[in-house]
Amino acid sequence: MKPLLYSLLIAFVMGSMVVLKACKTQPKNASTEKNALILAYVGNEPITVGEFRYLYEKNNNNDSTAYSLNDLQEYLNLFVSFKRKVAQAKALGYDTTKEYRTEFAEYKKQLAKPYLSVTAHVDKMVKEAYQRLQEEINASHILIKCPRDASAQDTLAAFKKIQELHRRALAGEDFGQLAADYSDDISTKKDKGNVGYFTALQMVYEFETVAYNTPVGQVSQIFRTQFGYHILKVLDRRPNRGSIKVAHIMARFPPKATAADSAATLERIKAIRERLLKGASWDSLCMAYSDDLNTREIGGELQWFSVGMMIPSFAEPAFQLQQPGDISPPVMTPYGWHLIKLKERRPIEPFNELEPILRQKVNKDSRGQIGRNYLIAKLKKENQWIENPQVKQLVLSMPDETILKGEWNYDRASKNLEKVVFTIKGKPYLVRDALMFMENNQGTGQRPGTVLKNFVNDLYEKFVAQSLIDYEEAHLEEKYPEYSYLLNEYREGMLLFKIMEERVWGKALTDKEGLQKFFDENRSRYQWPERAKASIFTVASPSLLERLKKEYHQDYYLDHDLSGMGKMEYKLNALQPDSASTANLKKLVQFLKRDTTTIVEMSATYAPKENRRVAQERLQYLRGEILAEGIASWRVTESLQSIESSNLPQASLKIYGRNKKIMVDNFNREMPLSVQWQQGLFGKGENPIVDATPWQVGAYEVKQNDKLHWVIIHEIQPSRLKELNEVRGTVIADYQRHLEAEWLKELQQLYPLQLNQKVFNQLVRKK
Repeated sequence: MKPLLYSLLIAFVMGSMVVLKACKTQPKNASTEKNALILAYVGNEPITVGEFRYLYEKNNNNDSTAYSLNDLQEYLNLFVSFKRKVAQAKALGYDTTKEYRTEFAEYKKQLAKPYLSVTAHVDKMVKEAYQRLQEEINASHILIKCPRDASAQDTLAAFKKIQELHRRALAGEDFGQLAADYSDDISTKKDKGNVGYFTALQMVYEFETVAYNTPVGQVSQIFRTQFGYHILKVLDRRPNRGSIKVAHIMARFPPKATAADSAATLERIKAIRERLLKGASWDSLCMAYSDDLNTREIGGELQWFSVGMMIPSFAEPAFQLQQPGDISPPVMTPYGWHLIKLKERRPIEPFNELEPILRQKVNKDSRGQIGRNYLIAKLKKENQWIENPQVKQLVLSMPDETILKGEWNYDRASKNLEKVVFTIKGKPYLVRDALMFMENNQGTGQRPGTVLKNFVNDLYEKFVAQSLIDYEEAHLEEKYPEYSYLLNEYREGMLLFKIMEERVWGKALTDKEGLQKFFDENRSRYQWPERAKASIFTVASPSLLERLKKEYHQDYYLDHDLSGMGKMEYKLNALQPDSASTANLKKLVQFLKRDTTTIVEMSATYAPKENRRVAQERLQYLRGEILAEGIASWRVTESLQSIESSNLPQASLKIYGRNKKIMVDNFNREMPLSVQWQQGLFGKGENPIVDATPWQVGAYEVKQNDKLHWVIIHEIQPSRLKELNEVRGTVIADYQRHLEAEWLKELQQLYPLQLNQKVFNQLVRKK
């Protein structure tokens, strides 16, 4: 069940099935005190002005007549009926079932998400990412590994090492050589630290940010990522070249390839290129010679890619191709020699198109953690988080090395468990709470090299963050009135759906006796008017109409679509068709069994090296196969010239049908949309073309709106009462309304309305 369903259901029940858009839940000049006023009681349930206005405005969005006395009174009646149904659902205990509680808890978490995010912060990072996407940066870097949970001693040693390399780079030593000699990044050492060109969202955020903030030719300050300490040097910046789609033909290097192997592979790829330049088919050569088994059957086509998504040795020559169809010279990568063909190129999409994708990526990468840190800092301030540093240190000292194996249990007998480690708006969080969280979230497995102090501190910070978020979520209704209204809307929407399903919708569908009785008592409401059974042909010209009239009176029409399957092909002197033709024969026979109005006309040809008798035996075989399936013999005939000589041994099964649709399709095969056809039962006023006839059995030409129609009225059916099976859907809907009306009479007595007329009158806005 989709989350929006309950909101839409309330709108439906209140007579306003509209698409709900974001709207203000209260006017800017409305005070909290006014919204808290009691507008009415439905039974013992109080209704505040704020709740009434929230739903009223949601269902009257942009309505210029909103808040008129008539509109308010009409909506109040619907609102009270809705509240009575919800009250009955509560009285019956629908809100106490396990199913309800589980479903509501799930929706509550979903509804709370927007209030537990930092939208403005994320918006800023999305815009920053798009701005950075406009440029590609080429940089080299030096990495000295140092995990975030490294010991203080290891961290200091790593920092001193990167500090010395930073000093040497600033002093003018060759940055690339320093990277080759000292960097811990194995993947880039051989390239002197060069990571190639990249753009936003392809590197960890800290690396990306430093790169974009460093001018070309300069060395950055020292910075840290999850991998360790870095310095980088920006080598080049250029506008983003968008993305491209290419195909390639690859000649793969053999394992442990030698220089001779590379030269031989190059000669092979050169030979393929020469054939391409002379006009040979790319797809054919790719299928025959490419060593990329994943793509050779689809012409070597690769997925769209942009800078940073392919290895530079392949990407750079690919991006140098200018026009679709251009083919590169031989290109060498670590995998072999390639020919690259440009298929399509596209620039960066506009911001409004990329924004949803960027937002998703920002939330998933390291920026998401930055956003979470921002949220936690905000919640600490708003919710008056106060920490006791001494007790915190006590908590951090209690776990031992077993926590790194996932085997730690806190001391249940400790005298310190009731000490307060921090408070949130005065609510105390105890040492016991922190230790229990750490025990439950320590995970499993060995963590070699992990520093105990850092690991425990991370667990404690997660406890703080989770406590703040849980507290905020638990108090959202107090903090945000619009969230309280929305939550109650879902809460009551779920109850409304359940009780309506039981008392109205489901009952109308399952109560067959009640439905029949309702129909019998109200049968006069369901009548067919006098109707004409008619066929209407709309044609493109008078000459076409004359042809149509002649064709209409034929008994059978050649079905080109089915007859296309009836082409049987044979090997020389064979009596049975090939396997593909045999499969088509089976399909045709099944159709003949379903449509008993169709007939088959057979013919055959024989090749010069065959005897005419072979063709006759083929026809006999086909007839036998069709008759064996129970098809009447009169439905299988031979054409006037059933056997002829031809270059190829073939047989033909032409299918003829009586359906007028085949006739119409044949006309439109010659000239698309030259004939349009509809048929059915039409009451007066339902079809202007039928209305223009004398309303008698016969055929009539009608010209209307510059179009020529031919109308055939087959019969006039007199007015009569409808049978239940002809109008069941309408009767069920009427029966549902009847059940609801009767039920509301009962609810009116159980849950009377007490309206504060003075408060209600204050809602009216005069024009």
